[in-house]
Amino acid sequence: MEYLPDSWNKLVDVFLSTSVFVFLDYDGTLTPIVDKPENAVLSAESMRVLRRLRDKYCVGIVSGRSLEDVRSLVGVSGIYYAGNHGLEVSGPKINSKALGFERFRPVIREICSNLKSSLGDVDGVLVEDKGLTASIHYRLVSERDRGRVEGDFWNLVGGYVDSGDVKVTSGKMVFEIRPSVDWDKGRAVKWVVDSAGGGDSLIVYFGDDRTDEDVFRRLGEGDVGVLVSEDEGIESGAGYFLRDVDEVIEFLSVLSRLE
Repeated sequence: MEYLPDSWNKLVDVFLSTSVFVFLDYDGTLTPIVDKPENAVLSAESMRVLRRLRDKYCVGIVSGRSLEDVRSLVGVSGIYYAGNHGLEVSGPKINSKALGFERFRPVIREICSNLKSSLGDVDGVLVEDKGLTASIHYRLVSERDRGRVEGDFWNLVGGYVDSGDVKVTSGKMVFEIRPSVDWDKGRAVKWVVDSAGGGDSLIVYFGDDRTDEDVFRRLGEGDVGVLVSEDEGIESGAGYFLRDVDEVIEFLSVLSRLE
């Protein structure tokens, strides 16, 4: 991967010569990773940068959070929002209900109810029911209890996985439960661009987690994938990297003022 600022000279002409969609993950990309999801608050400066960026490009936020949650946290109008890893999307002339994923809400609700009953006595566990997906956070769980959390989790969720109802991915001290469908952040990004009539546009995507690799893998030739990570040696489908959230905001600020 190349350090993105070092590649600015070869990218600037591309940004100026074509229509651009800028997509960003939320947690770990626009805000630092925190112990509790509700503490990941977008800074006032980041919000100002996003508004400037929106006035120049098509902008989208793609998150594992629910659509309602991420839209409320960002609070910028006139941009695209993809929640639950792209299972629900909103934005200018976009409505994701046609995708048909609403039918999975009951099974996600059932799984979350069972997990809360089983893990409710473990300090630090957060079972987050996001409607179409669920997240089980255990960053705050003591090391001695993490084995139990993982064991109880798989005992409860394994049957749903085996029956093909859901699939599970793991992130930074979190289990993600999603419907077992061939859909991810990468497909959602492509769907938004195509639905908005921007099929020939340049896609720029910033993300920090495993689920963002689904986008990096689907980017076309000339598109720009940016991994947010301090580990320069990490394997990724992204062609570029930035080290942290501050560098992301700094780069977006420069991009928003490009003329």
